Amino acid sequence: MALVCCINRDHRSRLTTLNRKHPGRVRLGYAVLAAIIAGGAAIAVLSDRFGKQSEQAYRDSIHQLADDGIDITVDSYDRGWFSSEATAVVQFGQRRLTLRQRISHGPLTLAGGMRPVAAVIETRIEAPPEYATPLRGMFGDVSLGIHTVVTFDGAFDTFISLPPSTIAAPLPGCVVKSGGLSYEWYLSPDVHRLSGQGPTFTSTGGCPQIELAGVTASGQSHLEGGHRVGGSRLSIERIEGLARGPAGQIAWHGLIRNVSFSAGNALKNGRMDLNWKASIGSVAAGSLQMGPMELAAELSNLDTDKLAELAREAAEIRKSKLDKDAQERVLGEKAHVLLIAMVRESPTLTLGLHLVSPDGTSVGQAQMGISAGFADDPRLVALKQGDPNEKEVMKQLMQQYGYASGDLSVPQSFAARVASADNLRKSEESGVLKRAGANYISHFSYKAGELIVNGKKFQPAPVQPPTPGN
Repeated sequence: MALVCCINRDHRSRLTTLNRKHPGRVRLGYAVLAAIIAGGAAIAVLSDRFGKQSEQAYRDSIHQLADDGIDITVDSYDRGWFSSEATAVVQFGQRRLTLRQRISHGPLTLAGGMRPVAAVIETRIEAPPEYATPLRGMFGDVSLGIHTVVTFDGAFDTFISLPPSTIAAPLPGCVVKSGGLSYEWYLSPDVHRLSGQGPTFTSTGGCPQIELAGVTASGQSHLEGGHRVGGSRLSIERIEGLARGPAGQIAWHGLIRNVSFSAGNALKNGRMDLNWKASIGSVAAGSLQMGPMELAAELSNLDTDKLAELAREAAEIRKSKLDKDAQERVLGEKAHVLLIAMVRESPTLTLGLHLVSPDGTSVGQAQMGISAGFADDPRLVALKQGDPNEKEVMKQLMQQYGYASGDLSVPQSFAARVASADNLRKSEESGVLKRAGANYISHFSYKAGELIVNGKKFQPAPVQPPTPGN
């Protein structure tokens, strides 16, 4: 203690002497020291502020995922000055997937191109041993890279990648290679966007040769009138398979090109329309040649407010303390109410088919729905209360209130390729198919339990009214 006091006296004495000889230098030194202390304090305050903001943004993003139907919770969050550690858990039935995340946050956090950002998150996935072991056996030690940039305007830009690898195949001499994958998932308060490519696979050696190439996915949605609207698409450029016989000759070969699946929704006159489409550029398997072909479906005139209400209630149910069975029961009851409300607005389902073959073009369309009287039938109350004859009651209701109509035209030579002669003969005899030039045609309509095909009535099997106790 005496030594400290001596040093302090000596230091003060030197400062006094220096102040007498060079007063400006001493004041400058104090100013620099004060600036350093103030700067350090400012950085500490800003770091604490950014740390709090990053934690809030992180928890908000987890809540958003939970609202979207993912069973995810924050297990822990350890906030530091310039970085934090978080653990989130995703539940799949009885299985848990753990996400270990390191979060680097401001005020000096930079992303690619020296761009200042609010935070950068590195995620490591820990799968249960029963999943991790076979995955490691298949893909080796390569791991999924997940890198997220959080911008100052609250957007999350996540980059997901898996490097190419050789997969362990169960067949001796078989080599399967994966081309990896690369995706970007962008989430902002208004816009959600996904784009990327992969995975791709090829197999060679002592197994059938299979190639999956040109896999891409994209999608984007935005808020419109309080509802999220947009679309997504999955495309596959090439699916090819080839098998050889014992002597090396080609025993089977198939090639599918330009496969596409898309889905979307849009607002129209205050109502929601949902649409789906599947298309194939060409199919070649032996003597069978087809393409292009397209199957489309659209569900229109949906009550957007009711859909939004169900989504909100579903999110609240998932956050509740009810067990899984109780949650499903309550959600089923809510969906039952929504179904009744939607039927009152008479939504319509439209289907379309277009298929080109060397024999000609096959086309078909159908439209179906449920009349509004379905929603006011007292038998629906019995269904809601768990009527033991639920299936029979629903069958009666659909026969009474369901309606449909449609047309189909198929070249006769193409029908002979895909159906047996006996089945075609029976379809003609019954009146389901009718010859019209080089085509088979079929026109049908269904209403109030009466089915008419090509002008001929087909009476469905009568539904016996349920009896108590059955």
